Amino acid sequence: MNEIKNMDEQQMGDLIKLNHRLNNAHHPDVDEEWKAFSEKKFSEEPAVVHEEPSISAPRRPLWHLYVSALVGAAAMFLIIFTFRHQLFPNQAVNTSELGEVAMVYDENPQRVALQGEGAKAVDVTQRDSISFYPSSTNNALNSKLSTLSQKMQRLSTPRGMDYKVILADGSEVWLNAESKIEFPTNFQGKERRVKLLGEAYFKVARNEKSPFVVSTDQMEVRVLGTEFNLKSYSNEAAHVTLVKGSVAVGDTRLTPGQDAWYDKEGHIHVAEVDVYDVVQWKDGFFYFNDKSLVTVLRELGRWYNLGVIFRNASAMNHKVHFSALREGTIEEALSSLNSLRKVKVTLQGNNIVVE
Repeated sequence: MNEIKNMDEQQMGDLIKLNHRLNNAHHPDVDEEWKAFSEKKFSEEPAVVHEEPSISAPRRPLWHLYVSALVGAAAMFLIIFTFRHQLFPNQAVNTSELGEVAMVYDENPQRVALQGEGAKAVDVTQRDSISFYPSSTNNALNSKLSTLSQKMQRLSTPRGMDYKVILADGSEVWLNAESKIEFPTNFQGKERRVKLLGEAYFKVARNEKSPFVVSTDQMEVRVLGTEFNLKSYSNEAAHVTLVKGSVAVGDTRLTPGQDAWYDKEGHIHVAEVDVYDVVQWKDGFFYFNDKSLVTVLRELGRWYNLGVIFRNASAMNHKVHFSALREGTIEEALSSLNSLRKVKVTLQGNNIVVE
C-alpha cells in the first residue's frame, strides 16, 4: 500500500485506466490455451538443422518462452487484481455472478439539501426540520431562505436521514430517507400542490377552499385535511395509507385504516391494514409485520446506505416479523434477523448479503 500512496498523479491515472481495461477485457482460459499449444507443439515434427558448433549461450527452446510468457501474464494479472481491490474497495462488481441485486450502495456524499428554483442548494443537514409557515421563527436560517427563489423549493434527504418540513399553509411533512419533495414557498390558486419521490408522512392543514394534492410518478392523492403516509420509491409499487380523515385516489375514496396501490395494469387495489406498522418509521423504529424479506432489507439498505444482494433469490419473498431501533447499528439489526433462523444474512463490505 505504501507504493500506492507514493504514486504521482500520472501513475495513478495510468493504473486507473489499466484497471478499466481489465474490467472490460476478455480474459483467456489459461488451461485451454496451454492445452492447444501443447497439442500443436507435439504434433509437429522437429526440423533437423545442421549448423556449426558455437561458443555462444545455448538457445532456450521455444516452448520455454511460451511458458514464461504465460507465467508472466498471470503474475501481472495477479498484481493488477490486488492493486485494483486496494485502490477501489467499494467498486461495483459483476452483480450478475453474485445473485439478485435488490439495492445498490450509494457512494455519493449524504446530506440534506434545500434548493430554490434557479438557486444553489443549501446544506441544512445540521438541523432536523425547517419551516416556511409565516408565524415560525427560524432566525439565522431565514437569512439563507431569503436568498432562495420565492417560487418552487426542493427538499431532499439522503440515505440514513429523515427530515421535517412545515409548509406555508401549516401542513407538516415528515420526509423519510432518500426522498424528495417539491413545493411552493407560498401556496396560491385553487389547489395546494406538491410532488413527492420516496416516502413521507403528511399532516395536512384543513382548507376546504383549497384541496391539498400530492402527485408522484405513479398516483395522485387529493385531500382537504387529514393524516396519511405515502410511499412511492422508484421501482417499487406506490402505496398510500390513510391514518385520519379522508383521501381520494382517482375515483376511490379511502377511510382510515385502508391502503391503496396500483398494479402493473393500472388497476387500483384497496386493503385494510394496521396503520401502526406503516408509520413507525416516523417515530424512530423499523417495524415489519408479515412483510417480505426484500422489503425489510431494502429499508435497512436505505437507512444504513448499503447494497442488498440475494445469493439465495428464493428468500426474497420470505415473510418475517421484524422490529428494531433506527438508532441502532446495522450489526444489531442483522443479528436480530438471523435470530429468526430463516436465512443467513451477513454484512460483506458495503453490501447486505443473503445466503
